Amino acid sequence: MGCLPEDAEGELGDGGRARRIRAPRRPVDRSRLLRQPGQVAAVRTALIGDREVTRLGFGGWQLSGVEPRPAQVTARHVIETVFDAGITLIDTADSYQLGGEEPGHNERLLSETVASWKGQADALLIASKGGRSVTETGERYCNASPSALRAACEGSLRRLGTDHIELYYLHRPDPAVPFEDSLGCLSDLAEEGSIRSIGVSNVDEAQLHTAHALLGPRLVAVQNEFSPWNVESEPVVRLAEQLGLAFIGYAPFGGVDRSGQLGSSSDLANVARRYDATPHELTLAWILAQSPAMFTIPATRTAGRVASLVNGASLDLSTNDVRELSDIFAGLRNA
Repeated sequence: MGCLPEDAEGELGDGGRARRIRAPRRPVDRSRLLRQPGQVAAVRTALIGDREVTRLGFGGWQLSGVEPRPAQVTARHVIETVFDAGITLIDTADSYQLGGEEPGHNERLLSETVASWKGQADALLIASKGGRSVTETGERYCNASPSALRAACEGSLRRLGTDHIELYYLHRPDPAVPFEDSLGCLSDLAEEGSIRSIGVSNVDEAQLHTAHALLGPRLVAVQNEFSPWNVESEPVVRLAEQLGLAFIGYAPFGGVDRSGQLGSSSDLANVARRYDATPHELTLAWILAQSPAMFTIPATRTAGRVASLVNGASLDLSTNDVRELSDIFAGLRNA
């Protein structure tokens, strides 16, 4: 799988260093609910490795890597609202920035928000990524040599204000660098205590098999795009289940260009009415129903939309409705 020129992730929608890496446990939904004051919904949790986090996460890409970027105060309010809603899986990367900037705009934004937040920061799992860079004019490219990955991780550690990163992904396999070399660097970083566990992103089945064989229990997650518009990673989801890994689906609404199309389907609207939900809420519920290994990390620039994300991730769909939605989404893809 080659390195794409741009991310598809934008949407509307303390302790000491860890010297030992525990074996990951299968990310089965534990049916625990995290309730927050004022929230009408609850967020289900599951395991990523040995960390229990919400199956609904939040992707920071849109707050930093898409123009027009929201004002700093607005972006911080969105993140605080996410935290206050009980969402504990937070996704970022050193390349979430605009062209011509220093790397790590989103990492700095998250770190500053966490530092001032009054909640329980230890409950948050902030996952970052390395292996992707941005040119002065905003083009994105793979940069996953061992030396580049090590430098990227060191930069992320500084910006996040921590001595170790809980979960660190290879952002994309670099066609110019042997996959095994990139993974070997991440393994070294884990051995040194800079990262606690490892993920791979934008990989196919063969690459996930390779990563699992090389990294063993240090590998806990795989992150690929998964939405009604893109189900190409279904085999990777099934493999993640078999290997006891978490599958983190990004761009659940299909990206900015396709998110709005979900509201145009009368069939989808009919099913949504059964649950007193919006099409976007129903979409999140359908995605999470695909597998007990599934997590999803939608993005939003608007604090007012966070409650809707929580509502969607909290819906219990019947088996028949999951099937019906699968048929509806297949029709939308093929239209």
